[in-house]
Amino acid sequence: MVFLPQVDLLDCQCEVVRVSPCAGSVGEFYDVAVKFIVLDDEDRHKIIRYVQVIINGGPN
Repeated sequence: MVFLPQVDLLDCQCEVVRVSPCAGSVGEFYDVAVKFIVLDDEDRHKIIRYVQVIINGGPN
């Protein structure tokens, strides 16, 4: 799993629980929801930091 723009690479095991096709100005893509099966604390905190940045409107 890669998070941009910081390019943090996570090595984790996930189960795909939902896939929804989407269309936007850049073309077609898929919205994917996953359930983390194996995730260490460091990677968990990376995900939390990434989501907080997205919620707050992107990096400053």
